[in-house]
Amino acid sequence: MRIPYLLFSILISTSSLWAQYQSRLVLKEAMPGRQHYFGSSGDIDNNFAVITATHGRNPWAWNGGLAYVYEYKNQHWILRNILHPDISANEDRFGQNACAISGNWIIVGDWMNSHHKNGTAHIFQLKADTAWEHVTSLNPKSLKPSEHFGNRVAISGNIAAVSSYKAVYVFEYKQGEWRQTAILEGDQKEESGFGMSIAIRG
Repeated sequence: MRIPYLLFSILISTSSLWAQYQSRLVLKEAMPGRQHYFGSSGDIDNNFAVITATHGRNPWAWNGGLAYVYEYKNQHWILRNILHPDISANEDRFGQNACAISGNWIIVGDWMNSHHKNGTAHIFQLKADTAWEHVTSLNPKSLKPSEHFGNRVAISGNIAAVSSYKAVYVFEYKQGEWRQTAILEGDQKEESGFGMSIAIRG
């Protein structure tokens, strides 16, 4: 009969997979708190990973939001930086479903920001070794209030994309600054959901 052999094969395969999963590492918030929502969004590029806690406590606000940057080194994920906006408030949505990393750049969406009423996207740059610094906040040239600019973000090299509820704004890093270069639009219906999932490569 082949049934016992089949069951034996399944058990061996399951055991092998379980052994692989047991060896995985688990990342936990460095400064945990109730309803910080660690893991609200995350991304990985080469040996670096960024994970947001939308309501993490930062220097400006109790629930203002944080982004944790980890480096994979010697078979361990090591916390390298804790990032936050330059201006923050408890009502902000820093990194809620919106962060990305590519090379020396990290982008974090903040669709409800106390300083940028229509929303914004924060750009952080790797300055030295593992030191990431906030360098600018992206804002579209034209946007109606409450369109939630920054609810999704993507980045690849020197090109970044940031969505609102009705359009995706494309930015390019040129001559030392980020400049808006294009707007991608959907069908312009009131609740079209265009831009609710975006990705960019090259």
